[in-house]
Amino acid sequence: MEFRILGPLELAVDGGQIGLPGRKMQRLLAILLCRAGSVVSADQLIEALRDERQGRMSRKALQIQVHRLRKALGRNDVISYRPPGYIAILAPSALDAHRFEALAADGRNMLAAGDCERARDVLRQALALWRGQPLAGLHDVEPLRDEATRLTELHLSATRDRIDAELQLGLHTELVAELRTLVDEHPLREHLRTQLMLALYRCGRQAEALEVCREGRRLLLDELGVDPGPELRQLELAMLAGDPALDPWNPTARQEAVAAQLPHDIADFTGREEIIDRVTGSLAPGGTAVSIVMLAGRGGIGKTALAVHVAHLLRPSFPDGQLYVNLAGTAEEPLDPARVLGRFLRALGVDSSAIPTGIDERAELYRQRLAARRVLVVLDDAAGEAQVRPLLPGSASCAVIATSRTPLTGLAGQHVILDEFDADEAVQLLGRIAGQQRVAAQSASAAEISRLCGHLPLAIRIAGARLANRPRLPLSELVERLTEAGSRLDVLVLGDMGVRACFALSYRALPDGVQRAFRLLGTLDVPDFAAWVPAAMLDVTVGQAVSLTDTLVDAQLLDVTRVDSTGQVRYRFHDLVQDYAQERAAAEESAAARVDAFTRACGAWLALAESAGRGLPCTRLAPVSGTTPRWAGALEHDALASNALAWFDEEHQSLLSIAAQAARLGLEGPAWELADSLQAFCELRDLYDEGLHVHRLALEACELAGDARGTAVMLRNLAGLWTAKPGSSRDQRREYAQRALAMLRRLGERAAEADALCLCGDSYRVDGDHRLALSTLYEAVDTASAAGHRPGVLHAWQQIAGIHRAQGRYEECAAYAEKCIGLAGELGSSRDLGVSLMLLGIIRREQGEVIHAEACFQEGITICEASGDHAQKAYLLAHLGQLYAGQRHPAARQTLERAASLSRRRNLTFGLALSLHGLGEVDFAEGAHTAAVDRFGEAVRLWRDSGYRFALARTLKRLGSALAAKGSGKEAVAAWLEAHVLYEELNNPAEVRELAQLLEASGAPISASSR
Repeated sequence: MEFRILGPLELAVDGGQIGLPGRKMQRLLAILLCRAGSVVSADQLIEALRDERQGRMSRKALQIQVHRLRKALGRNDVISYRPPGYIAILAPSALDAHRFEALAADGRNMLAAGDCERARDVLRQALALWRGQPLAGLHDVEPLRDEATRLTELHLSATRDRIDAELQLGLHTELVAELRTLVDEHPLREHLRTQLMLALYRCGRQAEALEVCREGRRLLLDELGVDPGPELRQLELAMLAGDPALDPWNPTARQEAVAAQLPHDIADFTGREEIIDRVTGSLAPGGTAVSIVMLAGRGGIGKTALAVHVAHLLRPSFPDGQLYVNLAGTAEEPLDPARVLGRFLRALGVDSSAIPTGIDERAELYRQRLAARRVLVVLDDAAGEAQVRPLLPGSASCAVIATSRTPLTGLAGQHVILDEFDADEAVQLLGRIAGQQRVAAQSASAAEISRLCGHLPLAIRIAGARLANRPRLPLSELVERLTEAGSRLDVLVLGDMGVRACFALSYRALPDGVQRAFRLLGTLDVPDFAAWVPAAMLDVTVGQAVSLTDTLVDAQLLDVTRVDSTGQVRYRFHDLVQDYAQERAAAEESAAARVDAFTRACGAWLALAESAGRGLPCTRLAPVSGTTPRWAGALEHDALASNALAWFDEEHQSLLSIAAQAARLGLEGPAWELADSLQAFCELRDLYDEGLHVHRLALEACELAGDARGTAVMLRNLAGLWTAKPGSSRDQRREYAQRALAMLRRLGERAAEADALCLCGDSYRVDGDHRLALSTLYEAVDTASAAGHRPGVLHAWQQIAGIHRAQGRYEECAAYAEKCIGLAGELGSSRDLGVSLMLLGIIRREQGEVIHAEACFQEGITICEASGDHAQKAYLLAHLGQLYAGQRHPAARQTLERAASLSRRRNLTFGLALSLHGLGEVDFAEGAHTAAVDRFGEAVRLWRDSGYRFALARTLKRLGSALAAKGSGKEAVAAWLEAHVLYEELNNPAEVRELAQLLEASGAPISASSR
């Protein structure tokens, strides 16, 4: 089956044509053909098929149209559904436009290589495919109108190339009539006008040729207000001077030809100022060796634009000429350097008959011709060093700029790797294309467009051109299209420019195994990764994975970001490159293969996280086994986890991301196990919001899949995170803990059940129900002991000690604190040791044992500093500061301010409230009663918000004393009354008695109603 769009839409099978009934069906097929090989979203199709009378069609109506189209084609494999729309899948030769573009590109390359006869023949074949105006009769649809415009432009370009080839072959007489018609149709196209002038001149019609030039000058001034370009001006001067170089059969005259082959410079070239300065400085003639600068970078980064821009800046330094060639290094068949040498030699004045056949002889003659001349050579899109070496001049009077996607490290010279624009440069380029005032007026949307384009110059240029073509389109609408499109790459296409096509050139050049690594790695939603990740995904050794990633880095499809603190090289994808990788994965990898690779990656992260988790300076909740297979290769790299905190600091963002991705994919097993592996670290580093988010996602996935074990573990961990998070919801943590307890009992997970009991007991403690809390915590101790879960015993003891403290039972609290210190030391948990030392220090402070209390606090601070436990350090500093405040120690205020500062930086409500309470004590002791009231008052507000009833009661008591000292007796009584009620609920008789005495002394005895 053959599809034809280079004229009216036609379908042909075995020489006969197939009719398509209805304009909607024709438009639908035409749109899919114009985007053959790419998915066109259903929304785009519906919009394109909108009928002014009937309005926007429904998705059901679109499905019916597609069904009818398939039926009319007699085949179902041409049009396929792929979310979020449809795709036309064609053989390369099935569409006349594809054949035309391939032939036109081949002809252009042959012309560039100097093979004029073959170029003429191939270009004639390409142009013979045209039957008239492309997509004739279907231009009422914007996408088809745009495609017709693009194809028409390509037709004119191919015609121009064919005429160039025929002029070089001496066919000028036959071309005059055709060129007059083309110039009449396209009067502002200067190259066509120069072709007509040259054909007339070579026919001996110099006056007519000069009149064509004068007519062009008048038109350009009248229509555009500009002068002719350099090509037209230089040809006019050469004709007036009777330059013999215009005669193609005069080899003597061509000996002194000056090559001027540079493509046009970009008027809106933006940025790269520092690189331009470096490159132009490096290429100044002089020295003993030819100056070479090699520009490397991914497709779309702007290598060619920079090389051409610099070459134009350097033209005055190279008056003997500038040679340029596109070496087609990313094409299937890069240009043969022998052909390039033939082209260069002709440009340098050597007659075709005098050019040797062998590459070595051509290179020798080339160097000889350049030996005494100052010529700049631009070698664009090089495939590699072997292609470039024969094209290098031998004289220091010349210079070379070479561009390549792969760094040409085998060549001596200055190597420059181009990165994406920074944010300011990206917006600046967008403004120069779309309009500076427009972009400045919508600066937020402009910045977002640049970000969504990944600050890639090609992508920004396309986005800017789209905006320039639609001057009334709000920038926010383009933001929406880039955000909501099935792929940003679908939006970042304009004419023959496309980000997808640019990446495809690099991708197609990769070996099969590297292509697969690229596809699968692109499916990972992580900020960066080390080499053991691709090793797991591809089930190869780490050494093999490094080789694969090195190839991707060399191809500019993967970036090296840094070497992390564990000594691992980290890699990441550019956003748009990753979009392309995901497209290739969806097209070329089965769903099962993608899931298998992803699961192996999860297994590698799990194996290492579990190994690292055993080395964290804190105790973990009881491990519960899941079924996710661990990738065995990860265990060979256990050394990565030897510094557990450093490993988690490097990998926790990836762990959070990969767990969330597993949940979104419905892989509940890896999701909950990865989340579980993070729970202790999230508490240690105060990453409560991040931990809660990923646990909620995993919980939803487990509940949806009916995974009881995963559900129970996630409920337990959520209760733990809510308990540890300052200011968290009391109701939420109790609900999670109680649900987890019930499920873990049914599952027979005794150690995890002990954790849930401890969490339930803590929630009862915070609510002030000490009787229920103690009975639950004693049950937790028994359950944990029976299960051999020693961290569970320690956690329960800590909560029991806290209750005894709140009740004023200091000796019982101290005894439990001493037991906790011993067990934490045995378990190697520096965090629990710090917590237990803090608890004992508080008790000794309350008992007046100042020296013992200070020693506990100082030892705890030292432990926390060594382990990097900033939260616990803040709490210990606050308690030490309160101890100093009670002793009127000169370091009291400084210690408390350190604690407050650290708490604010880490968003620690508990630590900040403790610090404010202590600073209130310092102010009170210094007689600054108003300041003390402010400090205590702010601490009270924080305690209320976070639900810490014992701490609230303690601060309310001191707030009352400060208010009384200030003379605000009524407010003091209110604070004492509230504290009295709280201490009664907490069952702390000593504090209740003391508050009763304060109230009676103030003349406000406690009545039954106040209790």
